[in-house]
Amino acid sequence: MKKGCLITIIILLLAAVGFVGWLYFNIKIPIERGNNTNIMYEVKEGEGSFEIGDGLKEKDLIRTPWVFAYWSKFRAVEIFPGIYYFQKGMNVEDMLAILKEKKIEEYKFTIPEGWRLTQIAEYLAEKKIAGKDEFTALAKDKEGYLFPDTYRVSVNATAKEIFEKMTDNFTTRVQGLSVTKDELTLASIVEREAARDADRAKIAGVYLNRLERDMYLGADPTIQYAKGNWEQLTSYDLEMKSPYNTYINKGLPPTPICNPGLASIKAVLKPEKNGWLFFFHLKDGTTIFSQNAQDHDASKAKYKDQIAN
Repeated sequence: MKKGCLITIIILLLAAVGFVGWLYFNIKIPIERGNNTNIMYEVKEGEGSFEIGDGLKEKDLIRTPWVFAYWSKFRAVEIFPGIYYFQKGMNVEDMLAILKEKKIEEYKFTIPEGWRLTQIAEYLAEKKIAGKDEFTALAKDKEGYLFPDTYRVSVNATAKEIFEKMTDNFTTRVQGLSVTKDELTLASIVEREAARDADRAKIAGVYLNRLERDMYLGADPTIQYAKGNWEQLTSYDLEMKSPYNTYINKGLPPTPICNPGLASIKAVLKPEKNGWLFFFHLKDGTTIFSQNAQDHDASKAKYKDQIAN
């Protein structure tokens, strides 16, 4: 064997040994031995191992993100969303063991504004956070009071604890506003009707003007609530026999039709009336308001090709 080849082989062997040692250091040696302080890390929905590696690096829990990513794939670790607790005294293998065993400490979930109880219950069940039937039974009389927000709960939290957390949050967020059930019911309609924040107070004003004039509210979302979905209505739906059909029943529906956010609640408490009695939406989200049926019909004719379904 030529001397040059031998040197090359030695260099390659040394490089290989060095790389293996470097890998061992990254995988087996903790960032800070003996540090047992818990550090929260959230694995978000849809995150891959490379994104998680970057996140753990930012938390100063690992040294090299791509090593974590490839080692998790080599170990065939399926990582589930949730909130985990790690320590700087753990090495990569320790962290992967926690992830592999799904040792989730907390769930983090977001309830959007305008969701109804059934949507919330289905979502919690889908994410395996709470049983659908159990949560529905607890909250069946609390439509409107399940405040839309981002929540963190223990993986051991019961449906009752989650329900109470959401209703307590409602109480906290509306503290000092003195919101009545009727105002909350109207806010729930505004929540489903408003395409833009700037329109909430104006839409609230339209419905309050109609109530004051003993007119039908004629709000599509109330019928959609009675149907059990938010799909577009048909002419047949407008004749549905239901106390939630505000095309054939005057006044507000019996209960809120969804869980509104604070912006819609405040819009009802401070409405913009301006004499408006009618409105419709354009496809771009613009809302057209009118003070009488004649102007309303004229506006609909003017924008007929731009009206949202």
